This record gives sequence, C-alpha cells and structure tokens, in this order.
Amino acid sequence: ISIPLVLTPVNKKDMLLVDGGVLNPVPVNRIARHEGDLLVAVNVNAQIPFQKPNKSPAYMDHPTNGILKSFQDKLSQVLPAKNKKDSMGYFNLMTDTISLMLSQISKLTLEINPPDVVINISRHACGNFDFYKAEELIEIGESATQKALNEFQQKNKL
Repeated sequence: ISIPLVLTPVNKKDMLLVDGGVLNPVPVNRIARHEGDLLVAVNVNAQIPFQKPNKSPAYMDHPTNGILKSFQDKLSQVLPAKNKKDSMGYFNLMTDTISLMLSQISKLTLEINPPDVVINISRHACGNFDFYKAEELIEIGESATQKALNEFQQKNKL
C-alpha cells in the first residue's frame, strides 16, 4: 500500500504508484458478475455513526500508542494550528478532507454498482495511524458483518 500523507508513493519506471483505494475505494465496478453469484462489499468509508465496541480495548497500553502520539505531536509542531480552540490543524484538515472524498466516492460507487451485501464500517472507526487497533477493528468488523448478513437474510427471506 501507499497511502497519501501516511506512506510514501512508490516510483516505478515512469509511474508514481499510490494505493488503489485513492481512486476506487470499493472496487465493485471491477467485478465480473455471474448468474447466481453473491457479491459482498466492505465499505470502510461509510457515513454512519461510530459506536465503540463493548470490550475495553487492549491497545490502550500498547507501546505504539506513545510512538504515534509523539509522531502526531511532531507533526503539530511542523504544521501547527493557528488557534488550537478554533482550528483542527493543517494535517487533520488534509486527512479529514481525503476521508470525506473517499466516503463520497465509495457511496457513489455502491449506488451505481450495488453489491448483494454491503458491510458498512463507519469512517470514524479508525484513523490513518491506528494500525495497533487490530483487536478492536476485528470486533467492529464482526459486528458490522453480522448486521449486514441479518439484513440480507431478512430482505431475501432466508
């Protein structure tokens, strides 16, 4: 992967490569459908409210928590907010802007190319630096999957 603002793009021959999700975050339009198939899509950019899982997250004491906090503090020094009370800061503005664009692209792609089942994960469930939240994100995914499957079964009377 090569996520803009997080991981450096890769130079290969005459190309600059970034993650495919930048232009097509839910690539259902690239799937060849066949009669009787079942297409399941996971939308991690859903514009839905985020509810934290019931369990207490194990990552709170994870060593990377301090490293990431330190990195974000350094970014804030380089790209400080003019007024901390009124401004979200340049870096947060950039990441939130990209997140909103990906959310809208995802929404339109799913409207134009609807899959059979959509597993929606709130775009607020994690940020660009939340690699250490695997346990919580798995729980969020399991819950969203169960909800999507229940909705599919009810809709199709299975």
